[in-house]
Order: sequence, then structure tokens, then C-alpha cells
Amino acid sequence: MPTNDTAVIIRTDENGDYSAVYVGKCMRQDTYASDTKKYGEERADSMSVYIPDVNADACKGDYIVFGSVPDDLSEAVKAAHSIRSVTRHDYGSEDMRHVKLGVI
Repeated sequence: MPTNDTAVIIRTDENGDYSAVYVGKCMRQDTYASDTKKYGEERADSMSVYIPDVNADACKGDYIVFGSVPDDLSEAVKAAHSIRSVTRHDYGSEDMRHVKLGVI
């Protein structure tokens, strides 16, 4: 089910320090899937995050946290979701342009 939310993207630099970028409004959609195989259950849970700003500063390997973020970003990363793909949809009308993040 689509959920409107606010988010913060957390990035790690070369020194291991964290920096945060406030995204503002976004929409997230969770996907829950499982398949029972002969050797057990296989899960493929993921999330798509849609940001209505094509200039959003998100990269593969960054982290995303929804809602408020504590001052200590190293603690926030422990509960964060990992960004696995970034797709910029910068075509069409202004209202339809967005960035889609694949998150696990």
C-alpha cells in the first residue's frame, strides 16, 4: 500500500563519516513476497520509494530513514534501509517527473 512520508538519505564518505540529506515528501510502497521451495521458504521483500524531485541527491549504496532521525547518524544507519537502485524519470510533464529508489 502506498504511504506518504518524509525521509532522510544518509551517505558515508571515504573517512567513514555520515552526512544526511533531508528529502522532504516522498511516497513509499512496500512489496512482500515469498515462495515455498523444496528446501524452505524464500523471501523477496523490497520497497519502492518515489521522490517528486528529479534533483534528489540519492546514490546506490546510501541509506534511507523515514520519519525523524536521531542526532547520532551511526545509530540511525543501524535501523535504515539500503538503497539498491536509483532511476531518474526526468521526462514528461513537470508533475510526472520523479526519482524511483529500489530499497531493501
